Amino acid sequence: MSQTELSTLARLGALDVFRGVTIVVMILVTHHGGTLNDTFPWLRHAEWHGVTVADFVYPFFLWIIGVAMIFSFAKRIERNADKQVLLVQVLRRSTALFGLGLLVTNASLNFDLETIRMTGILQQIALCYLVGAVIVLYTSRDMLIYWIMGLLTLYWIQMALIPVPDVGPGELTPEGNFARYVDALLIGSRQGPYADTPSVLPMVSAITLILFGALVGGWMIRHDLSPHTKILWGCVKGVTCLSMVMLLVDWIPVIKKLWTPSFVLLTAGAASLVFVLLYWLIDMKKHTSWCKPLVIFGTNATIVYAVSILVANLSSEIGIRYVLHTKVFSMIAPPMVASLLYALIVLLGMYIFARFLYMHRWFVRF
Repeated sequence: MSQTELSTLARLGALDVFRGVTIVVMILVTHHGGTLNDTFPWLRHAEWHGVTVADFVYPFFLWIIGVAMIFSFAKRIERNADKQVLLVQVLRRSTALFGLGLLVTNASLNFDLETIRMTGILQQIALCYLVGAVIVLYTSRDMLIYWIMGLLTLYWIQMALIPVPDVGPGELTPEGNFARYVDALLIGSRQGPYADTPSVLPMVSAITLILFGALVGGWMIRHDLSPHTKILWGCVKGVTCLSMVMLLVDWIPVIKKLWTPSFVLLTAGAASLVFVLLYWLIDMKKHTSWCKPLVIFGTNATIVYAVSILVANLSSEIGIRYVLHTKVFSMIAPPMVASLLYALIVLLGMYIFARFLYMHRWFVRF
């Protein structure tokens, strides 16, 4: 990292807003009031092939982690922290995030140690963050693209060439693919493949989204590049990724639940284009009057998401979700609107919580 990159690093407004948008949509996707059939199609995940708006949320969050990681490391290196110190901090953060995920995933009024689940969104983020951070710390920026290519290639070789017993190699159906077979071996059918994504093997592919974000973060901290040059490079990266999807999609289909390379390239390219748009609008043109609520969400995104899951699980157990959706919203609105109204109530509650943290300058970092 050059000396020009270690000068004072201002907080990037676009990053907080992008993180805030991602968390808002994540809450809307997660907290539907009725069944999935009662939810607007764009708030449902694709059943298998293709994508919806909901399928971009989790990849965007991983991509954002990669960008934020570069800023965090640069600030600490500026304060003369060596890589061993940074590695200890990474281990501490990933452990805390994994522990928070265990708490959230297993929170129940009828907690049973025998049914404890080790998998979950936050646990997977923790593991992806740990591996991605180690790669970023001990790899030159120019080598990141080779890590991305290598991990995606390694993952797809396994999916395409390793045979599943009684099925064979290259099967990409929900029941017969190699990732599902690995899940069944390592975590068992009780926890269920695809209950949380990415599952065990697709995390190899998901890690590359953090590395894609780190590439963009590396450009953003460079003071020898003008803002317009940064936007140009971000657009080039985004368009390149989307163009590769068009070339590969006939051989490697876009399947979110398997985190296929084409899905990763699609979401990484989209994240880059959305981010440079926000960077141009917020950090260059200073159009910031509309984005304060998103900044409030974005500055405490992880803890807000975790609390929303905790609240949702407990409210479902004690019947609050059922009462609000069935006895209130379903009486005044069609099923899909009623489901969205419940999600908006949860979102409002999380905004009040996030604003309380923001007003007291309490920022929970993982």
